[in-house]
Amino acid sequence: MIEFRSEMRHGPTRETAVAGDSRDRPKPGRGEVLIKLHAAAVNPADFLSENGKNAFVVKTKFPHGSGLCVSGIVVAKGANVTARDLGDAVYGYLPDAVLSTCAAFQPAHAAHVREMPLNADFREAAGLPLVGSAVIQAFGQNGPRAGDRILIHEGGGAVGSFAIQYAKFLGATVFTTTSTENADWVRELGADGILDYQLVDYRDELRDLDMVLDTLGGDATFSAFDVIRPGGAVVSLFGPVDDTAAKQLKLNPLMRQVLWFKGRDLRRKAKEKGARYTFVPMVPDCTHLAIIQELVESGTVRPVVDTASFGPASAMEALAYQGRGRAQGTIVLDFAG
Repeated sequence: MIEFRSEMRHGPTRETAVAGDSRDRPKPGRGEVLIKLHAAAVNPADFLSENGKNAFVVKTKFPHGSGLCVSGIVVAKGANVTARDLGDAVYGYLPDAVLSTCAAFQPAHAAHVREMPLNADFREAAGLPLVGSAVIQAFGQNGPRAGDRILIHEGGGAVGSFAIQYAKFLGATVFTTTSTENADWVRELGADGILDYQLVDYRDELRDLDMVLDTLGGDATFSAFDVIRPGGAVVSLFGPVDDTAAKQLKLNPLMRQVLWFKGRDLRRKAKEKGARYTFVPMVPDCTHLAIIQELVESGTVRPVVDTASFGPASAMEALAYQGRGRAQGTIVLDFAG
């Protein structure tokens, strides 16, 4: 038997707690590896899931573990696993995390993990899969292109810190909103224009942008059209779900109809401005792990991890910290102890 801590959700809105548990060490199945976790990320999507705010977007079978992005060492292999070796330091996204990434040992499909970037430690690597994949998807067909002017909300956050660096790599001029205390280090990430939301309203400062990356949702999604140019793109990670994303998420026809109705004001706003709106679900694509690895190893993107220290037994405290929106970069649970 092996002692590990496991936090489980039995429904989309249940208040939950982390508790000690003692079970047999899990065994990897066919095509799986067993990972001894060194770190696990606490992402914005985890906070939304824990509070039931994305229950209509992401299908979840309960009971289900919280937390999906991890790094660690491969300690066992199931049948038909050739791409991974025992002792490999890996990172990845675990969509079927039945035990939750608060558990010290986690089985994972071998295709969902990849070698960690050589110049990243375990904490940094664990923070990359979700935010990196979300940004890559957001920038895929929407830009920015070289010479574009882009606004990225919350430049000091997990997604924003990655997006600033990637947008600069793509040749964009980057504006970002952030707090007074984050302004200097966000500028170090490459932002060209810093808009301190405590002092100014970005809508008074910006016009005719080529793209807005909305990491806030709510009113920020609508106000993005006040600063976008005709033909520009508003891409949101937390705004209303458009029909293309609803199909991608395989939502049923009734739910798609409900979402279509709820998005009517946003569609009207986009049409009036002659701009495009795209919703990008916070659901990583594991094929992006290789791209993220290359971006980090080349020095194009530096992983940003919040300095707050949380162990797996403090997962709920980490989620609450995430919900307050004050983190610098990604929040990570550290299993080193």
